[in-house]
Amino acid sequence: IIFVDGDRIRQVRQQRVFEEHPDVPIIILENMSEFEEIIPQEAYFRALSEIAGSNNITLVSFSEWEQTATLPSRIAFTKRIDRWLQETAPDFIYDKPDVMKKAIELINLDDVKLEQIKQLVDKMTSILNDNPI
Repeated sequence: IIFVDGDRIRQVRQQRVFEEHPDVPIIILENMSEFEEIIPQEAYFRALSEIAGSNNITLVSFSEWEQTATLPSRIAFTKRIDRWLQETAPDFIYDKPDVMKKAIELINLDDVKLEQIKQLVDKMTSILNDNPI
């Protein structure tokens, strides 16, 4: 099973994954969204702030920066955050997996957008039922 951020679909198509692996289920997050967007932004920024050890890293300050930033119209969520951090906290190393792990630890499971995760679990269950270990 391939679980793809929406912003990576072009890469999957260019590598001809669909054609070369027709039996491999591919789950694509909708609307160019990223895995990091399945949780509320407030939780993501709370985790980012904790990891960075800075009270200046907030969703409000990011939103204010974003209003004046000259970014391409279709730039992924984490790429926007990365650009913002380069300008506002250049010494901070943005480790997306660490931030996501922390965010998941901080949130209530009810706040997670589970549709794509459910698709992944359903595909995994189907494959395991068809090919028991």
